[in-house]
Amino acid sequence: VLLVDENFCTLPSIHAGGIEYQNGKLYVADSRKGQQAVLVFHVNTSLYEIPAGDMQNELFGYRYILRSTSSFHVPIKPSFISYDLDLGQFIVGTYARCGNTIGLHTDTKTCMNKSENRLVWFAEEEVSLTQPNYCSPFFSEMQGAVSARSGTSNKGHSSKSTLWIVSSYGPYADSHLHIVSGFDPLSCTDHSFAGELSDMKTLHYPPGLEDLHIEENNKDERYMWM
Repeated sequence: VLLVDENFCTLPSIHAGGIEYQNGKLYVADSRKGQQAVLVFHVNTSLYEIPAGDMQNELFGYRYILRSTSSFHVPIKPSFISYDLDLGQFIVGTYARCGNTIGLHTDTKTCMNKSENRLVWFAEEEVSLTQPNYCSPFFSEMQGAVSARSGTSNKGHSSKSTLWIVSSYGPYADSHLHIVSGFDPLSCTDHSFAGELSDMKTLHYPPGLEDLHIEENNKDERYMWM
C-alpha cells in the first residue's frame, strides 16, 4: 500500500515514524523536518486499487494507494505514535540521539536528562503546535511507547498508569524496554527519571526493537505487540 496526500501525490522524503489504527482510521507520524504533524487516512473510504499496467508502474508497482483525508499538528516532533485505551488519548514521542559515537544506546543520567526526550498525551480534537504540554525528560533514542492504567483506587479507577518505553540505536547494542510504574500521564510535565530509577525496571532485547502497540480483543483481553 502506497500512502499519498489529499491530491493523490506521493509524500516526498516521508519517514513514517510510526502508525496507529483506531476506529477505521490509520494515523501516521510524519517525522519529516518541519512537519510536526500526524497524517490521517480513512481506511474504509480512501483505499483504492490500482489497475495493472502503466498506472501501477508509475506508482512504483504498488497495487493499492491509501489517500490522506486530513492531518493535525502536535507540539513535539512525532517520531512514533500509539494509543492509550484507558485514557482514550494518543501518545506521540520524540527520538533524540545521545550517547557515544559508535552507534550504541546508553542509559546514562546525562542522556536521560536531555529535554529533547519528550512524550505527549492528547485527544485528537484538542491538540495543536502549542498544546497540550509535553512531558520531559525521558530516555534517549526512544523508538516507541505505550501506557495503560494500573491498579484501582477506592473509586474503582486509578489515575496512575504503567508506561512501557523502547529505546534502541544501531545494529549491535541491546534494545531496552523500560517499564515505569505508578505514572500519571496527565500531570507529568518536567518529570525526570534520572534520579528515580527505583520507579522503573529495564528489560533487554535484541537490537532493533522499536514501535509498541496494545490491542484489546472482544474478551477484554489485552496484548502488547512489539
